[in-house]
Formats: sequence, C-alpha cells, structure tokens
Amino acid sequence: MFLDREAVRDEVHSPLWQAGLYQPPGRDVILDPAKLVRGLARVCDERGITIHEHTPIRAVERRASGLRLTSEDGATLAADHVVVATSAYSGWLRRLESQFVPFYDYVLVSEPMTPEQRAAIGWQRRQGMSDANNQFHYFRLTADNRIL
Repeated sequence: MFLDREAVRDEVHSPLWQAGLYQPPGRDVILDPAKLVRGLARVCDERGITIHEHTPIRAVERRASGLRLTSEDGATLAADHVVVATSAYSGWLRRLESQFVPFYDYVLVSEPMTPEQRAAIGWQRRQGMSDANNQFHYFRLTADNRIL
C-alpha cells in the first residue's frame, strides 16, 4: 500500500521520509539474521544434515558418487551435496569468485529508548523500514527498544 508524506509521518515522526510502501505482516522484507541462522540449523538437524562450522576447506573434488572435501588439516569428507556458506569472500575456491558481489553492511544501535522517546518518534507498530536511496539503509526496533 502506498503511503504519502502524511501517512508515513503518522507511522514515524521524521521529516526525512517523503513517502513509502507498506507491506502487511507476513510479507516483511527485513529479517533477523540470527533467527534465520537458528531456523536453518534446526531444519538441517531435523533432516539429518550435518553442519561443519569453522572447518576451512582446502579442496573440493567432484566424484562419481558426489563430492570429496579436504580440510586444512588433511581430513576428508564425502558428501552427496554441499552448501558453501562463506559470507562474501570465498578466495579459497576460485571458481566461485565471479559469483560473489561484496556487500558492506554497517550497523549502529542506539541506547534503549524510554517509552517517552518511543512516543516522540512514533513507530508504535515496530515495523521494519528501509530506503531505496543510493545506499542500503534499513531500520528496526530491537526487542529491548533500541533503534538498529
């Protein structure tokens, strides 16, 4: 739903917001990365998938039966499928370099706000917000009422 300047300022009392789009709950575009990771780990566990954290891999070889991975200490692991989760940098596996685009994300968090401070800025529904300016900005309230 399109929000004009007045409607946006009813949501959050800021002169910076000129208009906006509202996505109803369930169609949110901002997520909590820690909750996402915990949820993915839970589903992997339920499906019998093993997660090997902090296991630098030196080599990946295709085999007729799947893949063979070799860790930095020389240990090997055979797998039918592998998910490479390395953040933005995967210099160890050259063939993936062209698939990654560096994306820088800086996060600042305020002190917890008092109820009076929250009332002064509006933002009563705790919805996430982002802008489409020339940089990536997003905002949300944390569980303890800090602005992230």
